[in-house]
Amino acid sequence: MLDLHGGGSVYKDQIAKVVDITNSLNPDVILIVGDAVDAPRALIESRMDPLKCLHARIGTFFTTGNHEYYYGSALEWFDHFKNSYGITILDNK
Repeated sequence: MLDLHGGGSVYKDQIAKVVDITNSLNPDVILIVGDAVDAPRALIESRMDPLKCLHARIGTFFTTGNHEYYYGSALEWFDHFKNSYGITILDNK
C-alpha cells in the first residue's frame, strides 16, 4: 500500500475499501510505504481507523513518506499506528 493520502479528499470509506481489497488477497505481509496521511493527526485520525482492520499472516509494517512530516510530527503518527492499529513501525531499524 502506498500513497493513501488520508485527509484532504480521501475519506474513511475510501480507506476502508482499500483495506477490504487488501485483506481479500490474504497477504502474508502488508507494507504501508509512506504518504499515508495528508493532514494533521488531530483533523483526520478517525479517517485512518480502517487500518486497524488490516490482516496479514506475518504483520503490517509502516514507514514514512514526506507527507507524514508535512503535517506535524511523524512521531505522532508512529505512536498512533503502533498503539491504535497494531502496525509495526520501521524507522531506521
